[in-house]
Amino acid sequence: MKLFFFREENHFTFLEEIMKSEFSPLKTVRVWSAACSSGEEVYTIAMVLSEALGHGNWEVIGSDISEKVLAKAVKGTYPIERSANIPKKYLVKYCLKGVRGKSGEFILKNSLREKIRFLKINLYMEIPDIGTFDIIFLRNTLIYFDTDTKKQVVNNMLPLLKKTDIL
Repeated sequence: MKLFFFREENHFTFLEEIMKSEFSPLKTVRVWSAACSSGEEVYTIAMVLSEALGHGNWEVIGSDISEKVLAKAVKGTYPIERSANIPKKYLVKYCLKGVRGKSGEFILKNSLREKIRFLKINLYMEIPDIGTFDIIFLRNTLIYFDTDTKKQVVNNMLPLLKKTDIL
């Protein structure tokens, strides 16, 4: 599987539009990237939320079943090639180019990373008490499951989705 930032770009364009039109910077906004792998989607969501809502009251949770990929996500350090899809305005504002021993890499700035938590969660099992969310990114997870597993995962997550009339 090819991992990169701003994968499925139209999702993030839509997220930005919704944040700017439907959410107030005074409201707490929580977004969950389920099965986040090494974190590219989580950091993409965080960049979009930061642009739309500032450094206000928002949080992104990234989860995966693999401790190995979560360890990579927590570091927020990636090969420089992975920055190719990050729009320049986000790259300049939220990323730092590695130097010396980190040459050939980039890291997401702490100001962005402090708004993110990574958790080990098996979506097929009972979800731990992690609160409710305004938006749950799940598409890149469901494409790998059969129909029965998809239904189980969605049923596990529906109680964690805040009720809204936005969509």
